[in-house]
Amino acid sequence: PNRKYKFLLFGIQDGKRRSPVSVEAKTVPRSDASAGAPPRLGELWVTDPTPDSLRLSWTVPEGHFDSFVVQFKDRDGPQVVPVEGHERSVTVAPLDAGRKYRFLLYGLLGKRRHGPLTGEGTTETRRAVDEAGTKRPSKPRLGEELEVTSVTSDSVVLSWAVPEGHFDSFVVQYKDRDGQPQVVPVEGSLREVTVSDLDPARRYKLLLYGLYEGKRVGPLSAIAVTEPAPREEMEAEAPSLPASEPRLGEVTMEEATPHTLHLSWTLREGEFNSFEVQYTDEDGQLQVVSLGGDQNDVTLSGLESDHRYLVSLYGFHDGQRVGPAQVEALTAPREEEDEPSEPPSTTPEPLTKPRLEELTVTDATPESLQLSWTVPEGQFDHFLVQYKNGDGQPKAVRVPGHEDQVTISGLEPDHKYKMNLYGFHDGQRVGPVSVIGVTTAEEETPSPTEMEETPSPTERPEEPILGELTVTGSSPDSLSLSWTVPQGHFDSFTVQYKGRAGPQVVRVGGEESEVTVEGLEAGRKYKMHLYGLHRGQRVGPVSTVGVTAPEPEEVPPATEPPQEPRLGELTVTDVTPNSVGLVWTVPEGQFDSFVVQYKDRDGQPQTVPVAADQREVTVPGLEPARKYKMNLYGLHDGQRVGPLSVVAVTAPVPPAPATE
Repeated sequence: PNRKYKFLLFGIQDGKRRSPVSVEAKTVPRSDASAGAPPRLGELWVTDPTPDSLRLSWTVPEGHFDSFVVQFKDRDGPQVVPVEGHERSVTVAPLDAGRKYRFLLYGLLGKRRHGPLTGEGTTETRRAVDEAGTKRPSKPRLGEELEVTSVTSDSVVLSWAVPEGHFDSFVVQYKDRDGQPQVVPVEGSLREVTVSDLDPARRYKLLLYGLYEGKRVGPLSAIAVTEPAPREEMEAEAPSLPASEPRLGEVTMEEATPHTLHLSWTLREGEFNSFEVQYTDEDGQLQVVSLGGDQNDVTLSGLESDHRYLVSLYGFHDGQRVGPAQVEALTAPREEEDEPSEPPSTTPEPLTKPRLEELTVTDATPESLQLSWTVPEGQFDHFLVQYKNGDGQPKAVRVPGHEDQVTISGLEPDHKYKMNLYGFHDGQRVGPVSVIGVTTAEEETPSPTEMEETPSPTERPEEPILGELTVTGSSPDSLSLSWTVPQGHFDSFTVQYKGRAGPQVVRVGGEESEVTVEGLEAGRKYKMHLYGLHRGQRVGPVSTVGVTAPEPEEVPPATEPPQEPRLGELTVTDVTPNSVGLVWTVPEGQFDSFVVQYKDRDGQPQTVPVAADQREVTVPGLEPARKYKMNLYGLHDGQRVGPLSVVAVTAPVPPAPATE
C-alpha cells in the first residue's frame, strides 16, 4: 500500500529481449477496512526427487501465517507434516521409491485454515538411481555463469545460457530484506528474467536452478547491487517511511575445511554501515575481521583443524554497535591418511603407554558399520575414527576412552569405506589401526503378495534402528528429549552427556520415547547422545545439542505479577473412524501455542501444532476402532507445560448396506 512502482514491459523475440516501455503507478494507502487483510498462499512446487523424499517449496505473496500443514497419503494412510510459519520449503521423508504423491499445503492463521495449494511429485526408483551412470546423455546443462545485464533501484535483469538440452522451467531464488526466501518461476524457453520489487542500494545473491523431469539442476549464482533510489523519490517517500533501526538476523555456517570457516548472515531489518566478526584463536587471542556494510558473508582462514570456535557478528550503524549474533562452528579434522608413520623411538617406551590393536568390522547394514577394537595395554583418554564419505569429504567420530566399539551411521549402501582409528593419551596421538568395511546392499521391500507366499515362521524379528533425537523443551536445570524408532523395538535406552562432574548416564525403559534430563546448569549447551539396547547389543548413538534456559532475572515485585498459564481439562468431543475431536480449558494465563501428541499404530510419536487462541482441534489420519492416548502440552516462553491426557477410541467403519 501507498508505494510507488515502476513497471517495465519487454518483448521477447527469438530468445532476445527488446527495449522496454515503462509506466509508473502508486498504490493507494491501506484503508481501515483492509487493515486486517488475510495472508495469501501463492504457488507450490514439488522438486528434488530421491528414492525416499520429495522437496516442497511455496510462496506467500501477501501477509504471514502462524504455521503450515502438508497433508498427503502413503501406504499407511493420511500423513500430516507441520511446518513453522517462517519456512517456505520442507523435505518430506520417508517416502516409497517410484511412487506418485499428491500434496496439499494449508496455511494456518488463528483458527482459520487457508488453502490448499496442491502439487504432485514422483519419487525416483531404486533402479533409476543405480543406472544413473548409463542413462541417456541428453540431460540438459546450465552454462558457466549467471550474468547480471541490467540493474535499477528496484530490479535486476539476469541472463544465462543452456549449452546442452532443454529444461522444463527455471527458478530464481534470493532472500529479501527480512531474510525470507523468495522464488521467481521462469518458463523453460526463456534465457533471461527481470527480478523486480527489490530494495534500492542493496546487495542480493541470486541463485538460478533449472528444472528437468522433476529434478533440480544447479545452481548458478550471481551477486547484484541495486542502484540507489532517485532523490525525488526518496524525498517524496521520506515522510511516510521513517528509517528503521537495523537488526541482525541469523549467522549460518556455510562450509568448513580443516583451516577455514565460511559464514553468512541475514538482516531482519534496515542496513548497517559496517560489520565486525570476532572470535578467539587457539592461543586465546581475540581476532577481529572488519567488513563493509554491503557484505553478507566472510571466510575466516588460518584456523586450527578439528577445533570449535564461537564466532560473534556485530553491526555498526551511525556509530552504534548492534549485536552480537553468534554461531558455534567446528573446523573439519585434518586428513591423516597420507602422513608418514613416526620413526621408532630409540628409547624403550614405558609399559604404561597405551597400545591399539586389531580394529574389526563386527556388523554392517546398508547405512552403518559397527567397529570394535582392543587395547591390550594402558588406557586412552578418547578415540577418533576417521573416514571419507561418499563425496570424498573427510569425516571424524569421537569416542570416549572407556568404549571399545562404535557404530558409524549415515553411510551409503553397498559402499567400501576405509576406517582409521586413533587413540589419544596425554595429548599424544597413537595409531592409526585401519580396516576396510563394506556396507550391505539396500534390500528391496517385498510386496504384500510376496510376503504371503513365502511365510517364514522362524524368521527373526527385524533389528531395531534409532531415528531422530529432538530437544522438545528446556528450563534452567533440565532438557526434555524425544526420539523415534522407525523399525523394531529396543529393550531399553540410555542418554549420555557430560556434566561438570564428568560423563553422566540416564536410563530409560524400552517402551518410552521421551525423557527429561534434570540437574543441569542454566544457560549451558549440552550434547546429548541416545543409545538403544537390544539383546545385549548397543545401537547408536543419535545425537543432538540442547541449551538450557538462562536463570530468570530477579525482577522487583510488580503490583500484579503476570499469571503463569495453567491447563485445565482435556475432553473428547467427537469421534469418527479416522479422527478425534478434542477440547480443553485454560483457567489461568495465556499460552504461546499448544501441541497434541499421540502414537500411531507403529508406535511412532505424531505431533499436531495448535495456535494459541484455539481451545479445540480435530486430530485426523487415525485408524478405525483403535484406542489412542492423546497428550496436550501448552508452550509458554519456550517451556512446555503439561501434559493433560485423555484416552479416545475411534469409531468402527460402518458396515456396508446389505443388498437384497
